[in-house]
Amino acid sequence: MTRFGIILAAVGIFSGAASATPITYIETATATGMLGASPFTSALVTLTFSGDTSNVTILGAGFFLNVVGTGTVSVSGVGTATFTDRIGAVLNQGIPFAGFDDDSTALLMLTDVNAAFATYDLGGAFGPIPGTAKVNGSGYFYATTLGNLEFISASDAVFTASVAPEPASATLLGVGLLGLIGLCRKCCAR
Repeated sequence: MTRFGIILAAVGIFSGAASATPITYIETATATGMLGASPFTSALVTLTFSGDTSNVTILGAGFFLNVVGTGTVSVSGVGTATFTDRIGAVLNQGIPFAGFDDDSTALLMLTDVNAAFATYDLGGAFGPIPGTAKVNGSGYFYATTLGNLEFISASDAVFTASVAPEPASATLLGVGLLGLIGLCRKCCAR
């Protein structure tokens, strides 16, 4: 393989490594409900899901889902729990809303309804977007390490998606670029 071929191969490898981006979706709301045996009333509830943009799937026209990752719920005055069901971020451009669903039970947990979601696709940073909070209400349960989460009501929803460069990909890219610079300098010196 020629040096030019090696350079092209290295560029191809390192550009592929940088295509997947870690993403964190956060939704907050003022809510009333139960977390395990602990009731909460008008408490700040924060749902967090950490995944990767490469796992966003399109379920239909304008309907997006990202369920490969981990999720937590934090209820002010009660505590923080990890979801034991498969949960994720969900977005429907047609309604339009974004929020969290329990993919194991196919139930929406908490969503934020706002016209701004009509053009978003869960694939990058977005928000914070305040909107109308929607929950299924009493009788719907979402499994966590502290027991079931149940929402009775919610208001003042805010949805945010943030991305951060993955340290390993950034390091690999930097090492690859340094190698290419060294190879180019060696070739140019001849």
